[in-house]
Amino acid sequence: MTDVGKLISDWETNLAHAREVCEEAPKSEECEVAWEAAKELDIHFEHANETLSPKAAQA
Repeated sequence: MTDVGKLISDWETNLAHAREVCEEAPKSEECEVAWEAAKELDIHFEHANETLSPKAAQA
């Protein structure tokens, strides 16, 4: 799997985990931690997306 493929897979896994945890216990510390982890990967995903986009390649 490519680095981008792994990043997407990790992001999807963390997001699914965060949703599951927060549905069960929305105000829990575990929910907060899971959302923070998902948001952190989201930032990396956005950066990778910007870096690999056709517009970035043209710059």
